[in-house]
Amino acid sequence: MTPTPAADAATSGDGAEALAPETEQAPEASEPDATPAQCVDEQLALAYVARPQDSGAGQFFANLVFTNVSASDCSFDGWPGLVAEDADGAMLGGPALAEGGSSDLAVLAANGGVAIAPLHGGMPGAYGCPATTSTALRAFLSSDGAGPGVTVAQAIPVCSDRTSTLGLGPLIAG
Repeated sequence: MTPTPAADAATSGDGAEALAPETEQAPEASEPDATPAQCVDEQLALAYVARPQDSGAGQFFANLVFTNVSASDCSFDGWPGLVAEDADGAMLGGPALAEGGSSDLAVLAANGGVAIAPLHGGMPGAYGCPATTSTALRAFLSSDGAGPGVTVAQAIPVCSDRTSTLGLGPLIAG
């Protein structure tokens, strides 16, 4: 390195400038890795993991665990769609409402990458609606909601009318 005068060089009593080592330039930033394509329903498997330690007083909590079962990485930023269904695949209650204030990009690695969406449910009695029990939950990750969804068999209490008793947080990389 060649010494160069410091920007605010101090002078000694004899008028000589103090020298500072030349600053090295940082290497040019390399291109960041491209974000994988958005996850589509067909790339994923879904599991329901109850959180009984958080549940009570007319509420229940669970994690919806999305696993990438495809050979390609994929990404998702935001809230999945979610509905409860009966044995015939008909929607029960209203769609889950988004909970939580912000989301970050979740990247699910190929062949096993995981992301989690926290689920919160209220008992139908608290909403004054007719109660029933789902047989499945169907989540949608396709951006237009037109995909087939990802289904997990799960019995949870919901309303039989269009009242929504479910809230779902954003997908978080696991």
